Amino acid sequence: MRPLLLLVFALISCVPQLPPPALTGPVVGYTTRTWRDPVSSRPMRVVLFFPPLRPLVQTATKLGPWWVEAGSSEAIGLGRHPVVFISHGHQGSRFGHHDLAVALARAGYIVGALEHPGDNYADQTGVGTERVLLGRAWQVSAAIDGLIADPLFGPRVDASRIGVAGFSAGGYTSLLLVGAKPDFTRWAGYCERHPDDPELCKGHRPVAITQDKPTRDTRVRAAFVMAPLGIFFGQTAFTSISAPVSLALAERDTVLLPAENGDVVKAGLSTMYEFTQVPGADHYVFLAPCGGDPKICADPPGVNRAAVHEALDTAAVKFFDKHLR
Repeated sequence: MRPLLLLVFALISCVPQLPPPALTGPVVGYTTRTWRDPVSSRPMRVVLFFPPLRPLVQTATKLGPWWVEAGSSEAIGLGRHPVVFISHGHQGSRFGHHDLAVALARAGYIVGALEHPGDNYADQTGVGTERVLLGRAWQVSAAIDGLIADPLFGPRVDASRIGVAGFSAGGYTSLLLVGAKPDFTRWAGYCERHPDDPELCKGHRPVAITQDKPTRDTRVRAAFVMAPLGIFFGQTAFTSISAPVSLALAERDTVLLPAENGDVVKAGLSTMYEFTQVPGADHYVFLAPCGGDPKICADPPGVNRAAVHEALDTAAVKFFDKHLR
């Protein structure tokens, strides 16, 4: 949620180029699609990860600044697969949670990681407006439509088994998709309490929300939510949620203060299936391990991001296996 995230690609790319790391498991397939953003009618980029039809070359691929344990392919494994869409955080990237995508693809899922138009590392033209505050959820729904209609992947999709995962603004997006109802009048009160918040308050003014189109997508049956933006959720925000939710928070989140965000979500959810708190961690612990700017890629002493992600990825697979199988 900081402007510094805008530079994450450049900053990480400044790290000396190293050979591909040792693999943690079999390489999965990946390919890309460009579908239409329902909000702006602009292109919306999505990367699909999936179990391949046959084994791929066992080496990681450089995608953006990350080494990803996936190989370019359009040959998906036989059968019909459950689906999980991943929603990145504010100013994020479709590759920012590649390890989670790979873990799910290894477990038999088709994973769609979209890059939200209007709120990604290269484009923040919709930040603070309904284009993003509501549009993010509509973009995920449009990506689900695109996947189901895809001539290659559509026949391999089990549309009765769809989940969503998200971090930060993507966690907020995930909650909208399963029925959370934001109250944007809460924005002003938050900024009265935290006028120096650089992303939500300082230099910004709450905007009028004019659209009332629902954000809930009844096809989404489960949500894996990491450090969600929660300032727009009041006491009745979650009464319409019936889908199970797994919630993970960072104990020492300095970007989205727990008392105003994650704790609010935790207290309000009646369908929370499980809760995880990463001890001593700050907000960006949920981004895939990276090198570069320490504000994004480094963690407090005693926090091992690689170990955190190994546990989170395992938990996510178990969660979706329980609720989408």
